[in-house]
Amino acid sequence: MSDLKEMSDFANDAMEEVQRSFLKKKPIAGQDLFVTERQRNSPPIRRIVTVEKVGTRYFTLKDFAHRRFYVDSKREADTFDSHLTLYASSDCYEHEKDKQDLAYQIKNAINQLRGGALKNLTMVELGTIANLVLKNNNKDEVS
Repeated sequence: MSDLKEMSDFANDAMEEVQRSFLKKKPIAGQDLFVTERQRNSPPIRRIVTVEKVGTRYFTLKDFAHRRFYVDSKREADTFDSHLTLYASSDCYEHEKDKQDLAYQIKNAINQLRGGALKNLTMVELGTIANLVLKNNNKDEVS
């Protein structure tokens, strides 16, 4: 995992905005995209691929010509659980990977807390943790 302490909040927000705008825009033939291909029991294969054809609803990639992707969501159209994920750049992939790793670490830390550890925290610290967790839970319920 890259050192998140050195990365500013502005850089984090900018990277998420780049990925969000990538997901909203229609791809262009000849555009390079970053693809990760998840594999069982091994790290994902990461590479840059080029958009081959773009239609009104689907687009194809040169290395994956037999697979179609939705223009609006950038998800694979022909399979329910695709092993391919598209990103605007390798930096967006690294940012998403770091974000998932950090979320996993936080989840594990919360699961390992015992009542005694919580008693050692101040009311301000408990309030901050509660606000973050409850805020996130409220967003999940609305979505």
